[in-house]
Amino acid sequence: MNLTTEEMTGMRMVKKSVEIVMAVAEVLINGKQVVIELNK
Repeated sequence: MNLTTEEMTGMRMVKKSVEIVMAVAEVLINGKQVVIELNK
């Protein structure tokens, strides 16, 4: 598999985006749990 520089950059950007989405999802899940705890 021979990737051009452009493709490599694209893959890196996708990987970065996925990492950001995962981090945001984690924060949202944790936030939801905190809200549930506070509402008890």
